[in-house]
Amino acid sequence: MSRKVNISVDNLPDSLRGQIHGVESAIDNESLALFTDNKDVRISIENTNHGLRAYSNTFNHYDLWGRFVRSGYKKLPLEEAPKKTIITRRISEKVDGILYDGEIKITPAVVSSKKDGEETEFLVWPSDREEKVERALIRLASKGKIVKINFKSGIQYAVIFSMNELAQELKAVGQSMPYPQIKESLEALQGSKLSFKYRATDTKNTDVDDSFYESNMNFLSSLHFSGKKGQGGNIKCVACLNAFVHNMIDNLEYKGYYFNSAQELKRGLSRWMMLRLYHLWRYAAPGKTYHFRLLSIMEKYGSIYSTDEITDNKLKSIASRYDHYDERLNRKRCYI
Repeated sequence: MSRKVNISVDNLPDSLRGQIHGVESAIDNESLALFTDNKDVRISIENTNHGLRAYSNTFNHYDLWGRFVRSGYKKLPLEEAPKKTIITRRISEKVDGILYDGEIKITPAVVSSKKDGEETEFLVWPSDREEKVERALIRLASKGKIVKINFKSGIQYAVIFSMNELAQELKAVGQSMPYPQIKESLEALQGSKLSFKYRATDTKNTDVDDSFYESNMNFLSSLHFSGKKGQGGNIKCVACLNAFVHNMIDNLEYKGYYFNSAQELKRGLSRWMMLRLYHLWRYAAPGKTYHFRLLSIMEKYGSIYSTDEITDNKLKSIASRYDHYDERLNRKRCYI
């Protein structure tokens, strides 16, 4: 069992204390105990040094949706905002016999940062940078840095960590970022909105009626910092997970995976495909082949849209990304 955080209301930032009735850690809460019931392992790799397999969790269909921006604008001064800022994508995915079909909309955050020495407001779309930080955040939660907070307005799950702890998780997989970049990524996750509406169909039981869902939320429900000026990595942080992720934890709608095996891959497509194989490729083994349609995968990933005109040059560009991924996958296949 991994080490779990033991925290009280007095340990939380001042901005939270007056809003809270109580706090439960994974020591006290069954859902969180199951979510954190894992441990890192070391395995022998081809009779050389023992390699660490760092464990984390990934959420079933939520992490397979194209929730992050892969191309186009990532960050713009507010005055340069395009006429259309909301990105709409179709979702169609079957996980564990349930077909999810619908659409998601991604709305950028407004983040303030310095430009030429002056505070400037920017539109920030959640992109590869924010995806890396979100994965590292869930890694910390899976290690036990997660609590249940009983707010006066309701119950939320939150990740409790220091800026340095999050930076170390990123550094461990070759994704080092300075503290201001990590903080801006967290603020972008909290400020960006995710809207979706979809129908869930049980393909194994035709007698069950389809379920319809429609929700609007932020990637992170709220974000809180506490510390003193100049503390840097020692600043304490509380990131409250959104209601959708909260429900997935309660309903056991997540799978374990080796965090470093996926996140050490250099390209966003490679990392996303590795997660996809953890979810969908149940009978992985050396010598077995996983088949997929390249254009369909790139649409699910978010690099292209179903309405795009795919020219020969664009197809070659897409194929070159796949060739790079295929080479890495062959080396990683035995760990899936």
